[in-house]
Amino acid sequence: DTIDVDLADGLALDASGNTSLRAAIMQANALPDSDLILLPAGNYRLTEQFDDSSSYDVRDDAFGDLDVDLGQVVIEGAGSGSTVIDATAVVDRVMEVGPEASLRLSGVQLTGGNAGLQQGGGALLNTGNATLDGVWIDDNQASVGGGIQSLSGDLSIANSTISDNFAHQAGGGIAVGGFRTGSSGTVVIQNSTISANAAETLGGGIYYQTSFPPQVVNLTYVTLVENQAGTGAGIAGPPMAQGGEGGGSSSPFTVHASIVSNNLAQGEADVVGDFTSLGSNLIGAAN
Repeated sequence: DTIDVDLADGLALDASGNTSLRAAIMQANALPDSDLILLPAGNYRLTEQFDDSSSYDVRDDAFGDLDVDLGQVVIEGAGSGSTVIDATAVVDRVMEVGPEASLRLSGVQLTGGNAGLQQGGGALLNTGNATLDGVWIDDNQASVGGGIQSLSGDLSIANSTISDNFAHQAGGGIAVGGFRTGSSGTVVIQNSTISANAAETLGGGIYYQTSFPPQVVNLTYVTLVENQAGTGAGIAGPPMAQGGEGGGSSSPFTVHASIVSNNLAQGEADVVGDFTSLGSNLIGAAN
């Protein structure tokens, strides 16, 4: 993990003439356009830590997590079991997508992220446009959204696994929305598994937080099992006007052909709050 030495030359090279993932992302931010980053199999450990004695912007892409700030960035790994981005050493989340950026991520594992007790998105914080395909989000933690928090913007997840992440508050696997005014967006999750995540309070698998306007969430062919929380261990969200729990007609949270079952909570285990069922779901089946 090394820093790009010259952001104006268009070359992702550090001071020794070597290429790193961080240097490539720094170049993509400096010269925003459409950038493709190919990651061969390997463990990409983030090691460039913040120096408390220095003066820097906490969004500085040279330190801590990998910040995708501008332009359209595509990162393609060799497979989620082969290409690993590990943030354990930096004590920070793994990646962040800013409001003016678009990230398409495939064939990688994001692990070891830690956004702390006050921040969201242990592996990924999204406020822009993020697309994940064939990605494994595993063993990350944060205050909200132990795996992922989509605070605003659009998030698409397909053919992926979100597992063994932890939230000190809510959304062990994924947290959607926030208190930010105007944090609209759409979250689409397809053909994916969200399992064995945990949250201290709500939404071991997914926590859907009210925002204004509310974000739209669509689940299709998603399996949420073996997640844990105080209540709503599978899915937890707010009640919607004119809707009843587990299928409110006015809810922007839709579920189709999905399984939400065998989750563990002190209160209601699988679902708390409203969602719109589009049919063919298995919700709260007994063991």
